[in-house]
Amino acid sequence: MMDLRELYQDIILDHGHHPRNKRAIEHPSHFAHGNNPLCGDKVTIYLKMDGERIADVSFEGRGCAISTAAASLMTEILKDKTIAEADALFRAFHAKVTGGAEPETAAALEDDLDRLEPLTGVKAEGDKDSALEAQVLEALKTVRDPELPVNLVDLGLIYELVVQRDGTVYVEMTLTAPSCPVAGSLPGEVEKAIRTVPGVTDARVKLVWTPPWTRDRMSEEAKLELGLL
Repeated sequence: MMDLRELYQDIILDHGHHPRNKRAIEHPSHFAHGNNPLCGDKVTIYLKMDGERIADVSFEGRGCAISTAAASLMTEILKDKTIAEADALFRAFHAKVTGGAEPETAAALEDDLDRLEPLTGVKAEGDKDSALEAQVLEALKTVRDPELPVNLVDLGLIYELVVQRDGTVYVEMTLTAPSCPVAGSLPGEVEKAIRTVPGVTDARVKLVWTPPWTRDRMSEEAKLELGLL
């Protein structure tokens, strides 16, 4: 029987590589922008309402497979829901991922909530160590791309950073190009920098190529330092 982690990975692969509703809605009644400055994820959500019901919902943006898959699955589930139903799903899912008290959910929404269940494997805020995360982030800023005089964080090469309360650190990173000559050594330097932080018990670094890095991921400071502004 497939466990929750395997199901989570399958959903990320499916929706991450074949996102549903990834498009702009012409003349939306509502829209919202989201931006994660650490990993460069940027998402815009569009809604078209018909009274109290969500007639259409979509998204645009770029980011890691996790953010794309989450947006894709969300739009699938929210279409044709009422505002009250969407709010109930949000509250129930938020409680699951943060460890809060789960509210009662209407029977009609249980199947939708079950579809979201695997995404609770992404990150539970209650398991995070925000103070340690800040220290790890500073350690990551000491690692520089040897071809560019800018640290990896400001270059936008760190896609995902998760720091758990037990001191385990997970990093998903990329390089400016697959042909980068430090592809074999830079992830090791990142792991070494993380392990210098007091309180870190384990460091796991994964090198990924999707989505490909672009200059848009760089911070304003990095662009200024490289003379791109």
